[in-house]
Amino acid sequence: MDPAEAKELIRITNSQFKVWQENIRRETPLARLQGGRGATSAEKWKNPNYMYYWFILSIAYLEGGRVSRADIIGDVDAGSSDSGAIDGVRPNTSRRYLGEVKALGLIERAGETDFQLTIAGRKVVEATLESWNEEFGKIFRRFHI
Repeated sequence: MDPAEAKELIRITNSQFKVWQENIRRETPLARLQGGRGATSAEKWKNPNYMYYWFILSIAYLEGGRVSRADIIGDVDAGSSDSGAIDGVRPNTSRRYLGEVKALGLIERAGETDFQLTIAGRKVVEATLESWNEEFGKIFRRFHI
């Protein structure tokens, strides 16, 4: 890969993590919690795991907005060391991130075992995809990838 191409691709990729974080903050109470009252609620969200949130929301988005709990967590025992549906992530960890995404109002229960994207969750995913399409499209056009 051309060094200039690699440098630009890394710059855009890194900037898009910020876009993803900003999209989550704009559509959720996360910003209020971080600066909000009480150390407990603010502390819980001090270092959110944005990348895991992406995996959960993108799985739901790809499934038309509705996804089963097993699609996110996996079908393995909670005590198992095997990874769940998110590669390399244990079921208990996936369960925790699912709870965080739900607490942020990006996904909600839909029946006994399903979850669905909320309007805010759909907005976060779509705004992020639009930004990625625009920014990465510049790279593809510039370097003819």
